[in-house]
Amino acid sequence: MFVFFPTMHAELLPDDVLPGVLLLDPGYDDAESEGRLRPAGLPLEPATARALVRDSVNFGEQFQAPGDLAAYGLIEALNRNDEGSAAIQSELSRRMRGLPGTPESDPFPAQAQMTLLLAWFYEERFLEMQRLEQGLAVSWEAFGRGLGLDPEEDETGEAELDRALSGLTAPLVGRPQYPWRVLLEAVALFLPEGAVLVTSEAEPVSAWAEAGLESVVADGADLGGLPGGTRILSAPVWRLSGRRREPAGRPDLLRRLEVAVLPARGGETR
Repeated sequence: MFVFFPTMHAELLPDDVLPGVLLLDPGYDDAESEGRLRPAGLPLEPATARALVRDSVNFGEQFQAPGDLAAYGLIEALNRNDEGSAAIQSELSRRMRGLPGTPESDPFPAQAQMTLLLAWFYEERFLEMQRLEQGLAVSWEAFGRGLGLDPEEDETGEAELDRALSGLTAPLVGRPQYPWRVLLEAVALFLPEGAVLVTSEAEPVSAWAEAGLESVVADGADLGGLPGGTRILSAPVWRLSGRRREPAGRPDLLRRLEVAVLPARGGETR
């Protein structure tokens, strides 16, 4: 089983990822979708997950960067800002303590799922903004044509259109910026045995190389439909996430995980 990391929306996948690679489903929607992996044992059922995401996002809007809340994790983010957070922290903690199978002594599963849910929701917001910006660009172009500035007439018309629209259209925001180290530990907590993560992200691949984690070119029989040149590396989760030493009290981070690194396109890994 191959599961893509860290992207959880098909619209954000690299073009060359094959259909056999699954997307992680952190349990936001009621129904499960084809091509997605919803892990067994998620502590938050969908209705509770949506309510917690809504409340957490409302709280997290006070953070400067959109990814800060997911980057720090729910509990860490709440502890980071005491002013105005006491009420929501109390409510979120109460809901999590009330979850069956989530004792206070083991908060990691609920926190890990919340981290994935927030990252998933961040992708949703990103895609919404991208669609809005694309629509805005088309609208401004139509507006310019309505003023009689038709770039197809001649070079002068094109220059006038450029000047008229300059500064009025926001550039597309590119791609989401992931707190991949935190997300990796959250994913690993729920990943089924034998599952292999698939990635093409340059940042984690570079970090693993700098940490001395060696990869080998996958044997053809082990590719499972992935493109030739895919490399496989295997290491404990805590090493993959960049921790300096083996953590105490976190057996989930001692698990050995395999990662398939897709070959770079155009000389660069995405």
